[in-house]
Amino acid sequence: MLGRKLLPSFYAFKRAVALWAPEFGDHQQKDAHEFLTAVLDQIRYWGPQLQVLTAGMGIPRNIQRDHEVMDMYVMQETELEYRCECGATKSGQCSSFATLPRVLVLHLKRFRYTPTFQLEKIHDPVDLQRELVVSSGQDGACYSLVSTINHIGATARSGHYICDGVDPDVGPVDLTDRWFTYNDTVVTQTSSVNVCNQRQRSSYVLFYRRQVRG
Repeated sequence: MLGRKLLPSFYAFKRAVALWAPEFGDHQQKDAHEFLTAVLDQIRYWGPQLQVLTAGMGIPRNIQRDHEVMDMYVMQETELEYRCECGATKSGQCSSFATLPRVLVLHLKRFRYTPTFQLEKIHDPVDLQRELVVSSGQDGACYSLVSTINHIGATARSGHYICDGVDPDVGPVDLTDRWFTYNDTVVTQTSSVNVCNQRQRSSYVLFYRRQVRG
């Protein structure tokens, strides 16, 4: 029932994104990370130009939202391929934070090309943590997992995207551990414990929210 009530808002949001990213205008399955990137790019571009209409008056009031809206950091890919004298073909990349964001977005590398240029899915399990401690050159912070995007399917050319998210009505300290799984129009209740256990091989994008110090 909840999913059906939210459908009009979801459709309107998708149509708005598709105005500037027409590749998302149809009803074919698209990559969730590419859609997220398109959304963040539009927020970055349009944020300073957002307007709010005064209720009942129709008088625009400009709001500067450059850093207020766009306060996310998207992790870069961590695998680089190269060839050196030692014969190695892979290397690692380490990224560090100058400052810590309010929302931390982690993109897991679930797809890769084989030596024959065939796209394949990576099913390696990831130890999902409900809490993360992240440090930067200036300070440290604790983050809580609030949402996951998951690719359910055996191959890179097939499958289905679903989403898990913490109940938006709970406060910063959620003692009930109430989450929801969004599978198209079907919404079911779950918990962070189930999410961390069940999404180890299917999680694709993770959203962590920085905890506010009391």
